Amino acid sequence: NTVGVIDDALTFNGIDDYILVTDSGPLSPTQEVTVCGWFWFNDTAANTGLIWKHSYNYALWTVSDTVRFAVWNASSEGSTAIFSTSLLEAGWNFIAGVFDGTNSKLYLNGAETGSVGDSITGPIRDNAGDLYIGYRPGQDYFDGIIDDVRIFDKTLSEAQISQLARGL
Repeated sequence: NTVGVIDDALTFNGIDDYILVTDSGPLSPTQEVTVCGWFWFNDTAANTGLIWKHSYNYALWTVSDTVRFAVWNASSEGSTAIFSTSLLEAGWNFIAGVFDGTNSKLYLNGAETGSVGDSITGPIRDNAGDLYIGYRPGQDYFDGIIDDVRIFDKTLSEAQISQLARGL
């Protein structure tokens, strides 16, 4: 409903707007995952889901002025990467979370940033949860614009993420 980086984008009002995608096999990778998209933040302080695979499979979200990406295994162990929202640029930001089967990484506008959290072993949890864009169930709604969300069942390289961040 508005102009995005890649064609059109959707505006989220921070009150009750979100997208719900019913669970399906392509949304439930078991070994590796990359989630990414373009985000224009009107508010970064809220505990907001950007891309949230419920319940605790993988997630990209904001909390306490940080952006976080995490993946959980069947034992509820998680690997979390974090960076401060102070790194965000005014306007559009391309954010990607990558899990390579052991560790999580976060990328901002094509460059790796933040910290790599605890490693985990075993497959990514799959409990048939739905995918939320712009919302974390039980928390706050995203306030801003989201464009070109993508989910890959593989680890994208830094070069591939950089290409996506350049709109290629």
